[in-house]
Amino acid sequence: MSLTTGVAEDLRSKIGEAEQELQVLRSALLVLDGQPKRQPSTPKPAPTRRSNGQNKPSNGTVLSEEKVLAAVRSGQDQARTIAEEFGTDTDTVRDRLKALEGAGAAKRTGARALTRWHAVAT
Repeated sequence: MSLTTGVAEDLRSKIGEAEQELQVLRSALLVLDGQPKRQPSTPKPAPTRRSNGQNKPSNGTVLSEEKVLAAVRSGQDQARTIAEEFGTDTDTVRDRLKALEGAGAAKRTGARALTRWHAVAT
């Protein structure tokens, strides 16, 4: 998935959430204005990222934290690009990156589509 595709997905998700909140706010205004209360439609759950269920790179080996850290040290700073490099899904890479962060070997900057990962000097 390209960066623009990821950003577009995030924007669509945020628009959907904003539309749901707008509907709730309009219902609240109707109640405050003395209009009979309408039953709001059940809001749809926020979209979740789809995982293809892969926990291994396509070559059949388990993706280790050491391999992910090596990729970060070599300049790969996004989970998406690391996942593409190893032929696995971004959720698996994010799990490894979060474990590395917990161990103090990596840190993140930014948020959501702007998240970048950095190796911590040891």
